Amino acid sequence: RLDVNQLQTLDACELEKLRHLRCLSAATNRLTDWPFRSQDLVAPGKADGLGCPRLPALQRLDLYHNKLSFLPTSALQGLPSLTHLDLGRNQLQHVSGETL
Repeated sequence: RLDVNQLQTLDACELEKLRHLRCLSAATNRLTDWPFRSQDLVAPGKADGLGCPRLPALQRLDLYHNKLSFLPTSALQGLPSLTHLDLGRNQLQHVSGETL
């Protein structure tokens, strides 16, 4: 749990190393960007077809009460086991149906 800190970013490269991570909670921080940006993630040749992060075991992701304003269309593509996503109390104004 990384809740209730002053985090402004999460290191996507480091997170991807946690391939067995099942729950990530970074609620009540100051995250402004989706933490899984494809350009930060993997060495050339290792990315899946979309260049998305691969956290195959992640089931719960809690980014409640941050400062996220944009959710990339491919945001959830590398999270095949995700069953719970909490983005409440952010600054999102639109989430594309393609994202979900």
